[in-house]
Amino acid sequence: FLRCLDPNYEPTAANETCIVADPFALGNGYCNTLNNTGYNTALCNWDGGDCCAATCESTDTQECGFSATNVSIGYANCRDPSVCPIEGSPRLGDGFCDTAGNLDSCDWDGGDCCAETCVSTANTTCGFNADGSAVIGFLRCLDPNYEPTAANETCIVADPFALGNGYCN
Repeated sequence: FLRCLDPNYEPTAANETCIVADPFALGNGYCNTLNNTGYNTALCNWDGGDCCAATCESTDTQECGFSATNVSIGYANCRDPSVCPIEGSPRLGDGFCDTAGNLDSCDWDGGDCCAETCVSTANTTCGFNADGSAVIGFLRCLDPNYEPTAANETCIVADPFALGNGYCN
């Protein structure tokens, strides 16, 4: 089960432990993902934390988020369910539901993915696509406290102040 990515998987037998070709590569500041070799799994503590910005610790020889040849690679391979892969990003809570942040660890993209929790911003209207040209609703609402809603099940308008203003829009 070396390649098990299920965060809920708990090893039950003594032989179900982290077994990788180079145990010294765990927690070395470099996210080992080449050929799905088992490093970035729950059993191996997500490569010793190397694959997520919040858990990676640079070493004297390896800076987190960079390849062995010092090329910036970021944290796209962060699979640890307790870590928000886009923590600190301006995309969290910006009024648009981003798939990368639609996780419990990211507070469901800062609330952007559900009608009850989304707050529009100056640049984005909740329930609309990224450029504001089409109503998309909240079908990607994954927060277990709320239900997904289609665009036609929620009153979503670009200007909520235009509702009930005496003018037929």
